[in-house]
Amino acid sequence: MKLPARGKNNIRFPILYILAALLLFGNSVQPKPVQAGHVEAELISEISSIVPGEPFWVALKLRMDDDWHINWSNPGDFGLAPTIAWQLPEGFKAGEIEWPIPERLIFSPFVGYGYEGEKILPVKISPPNSVLPGTEIRIEAAADWVVCGEVCIPGEAKLSLELDVIKSSPLPDKNWVQLFENFRNEAPQVDSSYRVSSKLTEKALFISVAVNSSNKMQIDSLIFFPKFNGLINNAASQKLSKDESGYVLEIERDPLGVTPPERLKGILVLRKNNGSKTIKTNFKFDVLLRKN
Repeated sequence: MKLPARGKNNIRFPILYILAALLLFGNSVQPKPVQAGHVEAELISEISSIVPGEPFWVALKLRMDDDWHINWSNPGDFGLAPTIAWQLPEGFKAGEIEWPIPERLIFSPFVGYGYEGEKILPVKISPPNSVLPGTEIRIEAAADWVVCGEVCIPGEAKLSLELDVIKSSPLPDKNWVQLFENFRNEAPQVDSSYRVSSKLTEKALFISVAVNSSNKMQIDSLIFFPKFNGLINNAASQKLSKDESGYVLEIERDPLGVTPPERLKGILVLRKNNGSKTIKTNFKFDVLLRKN
């Protein structure tokens, strides 16, 4: 804002306008993102004000430089997953990070799981009933990550967010509501159209996906993202075949792997044909791991 030339009477008016704008818009001015190396970090909220006792969503928003990425909760063969340490007002609680669908990032002979471009990592915040309308709360987060390109570099940022407390009907923050909606549309869900089972042999993991009779579409590709490392060879090809009940994904075991878990957890990303249109479906599963 450019101030008018200094004079006997005109300097007071811009100051009054600024004070009036602050009173009118409250926290509508967004905190600036923090640039940390190859990552721009920001703490954002889905709503512009909160209500006592009603959970709401905030997110760590990360934008990576071209040719750089951060990791998923399971980083694969390199890197570390981002973490968030919260400093919240008394009585507030933070949930776990809700992770977007990752990509397989190939740096032969290694494969990592992570994100390029811009991503949000949403977290549900639960306020107490005792927080008072008419006050303002401050949320602080210390975020850590490893960003990888030709090399992997640790990064961090201290971020904060201030929100007003009102009695009812919080409004969505128009700056960010679409990002949260896009995340929900793409987030993995339990899908009853497919029934998953698994079997582990000495050399390979087999994931069977039985297709309901009502689902007639051809699956063209299927990718497994394991929740935990050490079971499969991340760099191995994932071989898809068809059987009488649906599809089978075969993946080579990690030769240096850990003791197999009792249950297999992860995400399956499948693409299927529906005429001339390709549909992508993401679903998560948690099944007993049968060992032969």
